[in-house]
Amino acid sequence: MFWLICIITFVIIAGFISFMVYRNKLIQTAREYLQGEYSREMQYRKVRYNWIVDPAQHHVYFSPAENPEIVFSVKVSHDFSINEPREGFKPDNYYMKYFEWLMADYFRDDVVEIFGNEAEISVLYHNQATVSFKMAHGLHDRLSLEEMEALIDKYWLIIDTGSNETEKTNEFTQIVRESGYTPERIIFQ
Repeated sequence: MFWLICIITFVIIAGFISFMVYRNKLIQTAREYLQGEYSREMQYRKVRYNWIVDPAQHHVYFSPAENPEIVFSVKVSHDFSINEPREGFKPDNYYMKYFEWLMADYFRDDVVEIFGNEAEISVLYHNQATVSFKMAHGLHDRLSLEEMEALIDKYWLIIDTGSNETEKTNEFTQIVRESGYTPERIIFQ
């Protein structure tokens, strides 16, 4: 019985060490890619293993060191490779997440003023690609919000209000219209 417990313990420890080595290699691969793409420092957040929906890809999450509110991912294949960026596609979604953060930040004060401090706003930029992220041509973080929005064809504003008061939702919808921004949808939940 003693040897059986020793063998089981050894297998568990070996499995854990293998997992940690694999995870660290994923993080290292994503970091090397980011260092070649961006001049700013990016902080590692977590790794997500998507065995069911996208088993060949792992998402390694990072945030810019100067803005931890923006969380984006780099897709790394199970063989530790990253698909080369090509026209309209990138293996990371930093610029998309930067746009979402800027747009939400632009409307945040209006959302709080109309719906109260408990209300939250988020922005969803549509993306159907699986191996790489579909990117709007010319999108980068040196553009103004107006320039970025002009390049993006589909995004949603999602307002979590806790209620669905028609008068307030109409007021916010009017503010969005007057701003000149054109989300595909405004969703109140």
